[in-house]
Amino acid sequence: MNNVLENFQEKIRYFILILLVILFPVNQQLHIRPFPSIDGVIIDYLMLKISIPELLIVFLTIFNIRWVSKFFKENILIIKRFSILLFLLVFFMALNIYRSRYPILGIYENLILILIFINAFTISYFQKLNTSFLLTNSIKFWMTILLILGSFQFYFQQSVLGSYYYFGEFNYSSDNYHIKQDGMLLKNLIPAYGIFSHSNIYGAFFLICGMFLHIMRKNNIYFTLITIFGVLLSGSMNILIGLILFFVFFYLKLNYKILLIYIFSIYVLLLYLSGGYKAYEEDLSVYRRLYMVNLSNLKFSENLPETLFGFGYYNYFNLVSEDLYFYEIIRFFQPPHNIFYLVVWNYGLIFLIAFLILCFSLIKNADYSFKIFFLVLISISVFDHFLFTNHQLKMLLFFVIPYSLNRVFSIKIN
Repeated sequence: MNNVLENFQEKIRYFILILLVILFPVNQQLHIRPFPSIDGVIIDYLMLKISIPELLIVFLTIFNIRWVSKFFKENILIIKRFSILLFLLVFFMALNIYRSRYPILGIYENLILILIFINAFTISYFQKLNTSFLLTNSIKFWMTILLILGSFQFYFQQSVLGSYYYFGEFNYSSDNYHIKQDGMLLKNLIPAYGIFSHSNIYGAFFLICGMFLHIMRKNNIYFTLITIFGVLLSGSMNILIGLILFFVFFYLKLNYKILLIYIFSIYVLLLYLSGGYKAYEEDLSVYRRLYMVNLSNLKFSENLPETLFGFGYYNYFNLVSEDLYFYEIIRFFQPPHNIFYLVVWNYGLIFLIAFLILCFSLIKNADYSFKIFFLVLISISVFDHFLFTNHQLKMLLFFVIPYSLNRVFSIKIN
């Protein structure tokens, strides 16, 4: 009887993983009502949104507890080495969920992050499935489909499938206020969105997929060009610089520490420019980023205990609402376009330091190519927050993380 039950659970595990690999970019979400608002203004980031891949992660965990336990038992010595850091992360996460004005949102979104983390380590146990083959081909399929969709969107300057419910494509056109970009890559044009909520996420999808295919030696000239065109269609200079950095370091094998210097330099530059954000009002993309960094710095200096320990999960919008009303006259409310600032707001500076120490400890022992991969992601995160807020990119990283930890945890994936 036990064998029959175990065989059934194993089949369910494999079935869910296959679905995840095939469906990871799916965008349809269930929006739970009532929608939270601040003074009557509905904030997208405060909505509880449950996506299909997130539900699959939950179900995978239910049937995957045995392998999760197996991984932690096999790597107990390595995990003990990071026990203090892991305790700090869990403690500050729980503290800021408790302090949040949106506890259900905090519980759900942080639970998904934890489940992504712990299940990622078990991918190597799915030995009956050629996960690498399935994943790389799924990535290639979605890259091809989304490049075609994005090309049509860019050509027609509007959405083309006309249905979020069936295809996950947001409806938009040139009539939508302030949707056109006027940056260095695109002048008064609507970039491609694909099935993502923002064009920058569209570009980041191609960047991450393109880097991963290169590292796995599954790329060719065709998918290299798809990566480049996908990034260009997003209109994001930040993503394009990230792609260029990856190509330079990947092919020339430069010392990865140069990337660390680059990240530190652009962060210092961001701090310097944020003090004079008013000089950039003509470029709303730059102005928006600098304004929110300047505003965050002001709030951090005024609230040192909260800066260290966290303001509460997504209490940010309530705490700066008056300032955002003044600023966001023509746009919806947004968090800081910097993943590190958003983490400080949500969990505190101590959490961020512990997280970075843990990440760099793991990155330090990873293969050279994955060092470059993660440092490029960190570099683009200085100017945006989507790696933390977008469920599709989090699902993509769910599959990438295990491959990057081969040298750390001796993970070998079929």
